[in-house]
Amino acid sequence: MEPAPAPTERLARVIYMASVGGYMAVHHGRLVEVGGRMVWPSAESLAADALTQGIVASTMVINTARG
Repeated sequence: MEPAPAPTERLARVIYMASVGGYMAVHHGRLVEVGGRMVWPSAESLAADALTQGIVASTMVINTARG
């Protein structure tokens, strides 16, 4: 049995920025920008826009809100 192939692309990290009430993503150490936008109202809209640029966003979200 052959091992599963390694992923060819790193997922973008999705971050909920509680202070601004929106979602941002980091990919290869840089903030994701699509059409001049860097903050999205939902993780789903961020993922859809990022995909138009060939960037796959993680489904796990880092939340910056204080507990």
